[in-house]
Amino acid sequence: MAPIKRTCPPVAGAPQKVWTTQPGPQTALVQTDADEILLGGARGGGKSFGGILWLVKGNAEYPPEHPYCQSSLNYSRYVGLVVRKHAGDSRDWLEAAKEVYEPIGGKLKGNPQYFEWKTGARIYIDHLNDESAFNKYRGWNIQRILVEELTEIPHLRWYLRLLGSLRARKEGERQPVRPQIL
Repeated sequence: MAPIKRTCPPVAGAPQKVWTTQPGPQTALVQTDADEILLGGARGGGKSFGGILWLVKGNAEYPPEHPYCQSSLNYSRYVGLVVRKHAGDSRDWLEAAKEVYEPIGGKLKGNPQYFEWKTGARIYIDHLNDESAFNKYRGWNIQRILVEELTEIPHLRWYLRLLGSLRARKEGERQPVRPQIL
């Protein structure tokens, strides 16, 4: 599939400018249509913040005025998942995510924690500390998975199990949110 060149307008009803991606890898991340994405680099380079933005990006396969083009959060069945090896390691990520998600209506709830929007869209924050952690995701339809610190996941099979939950239903000829893993 050829890369998508068009970008979508901002989320309907959200403040006009909540964030801006850095030129380079962060911008490329939110514009890519690749199924599996690897983003590396030095500490403090913007990878985590790029992932926060990537989780809510829209699907540019839709016309610009369509809500699914504007943001994945406009899809009521949207499920994102952020995982780290240990749940406690997500504190910094969670604080940065609040700065982006709360101004656009995200409410932090639950244990394990998740952000939920009025549309019903959710982004879960959890761990991959042991093999049994993967059983929680079996049967889920997760449209975007963000693996924070992939190198800390000890077994390839654990990653491959996550891929088994990465999927989306189609509406007509298109998927509301293109399934991707970062």
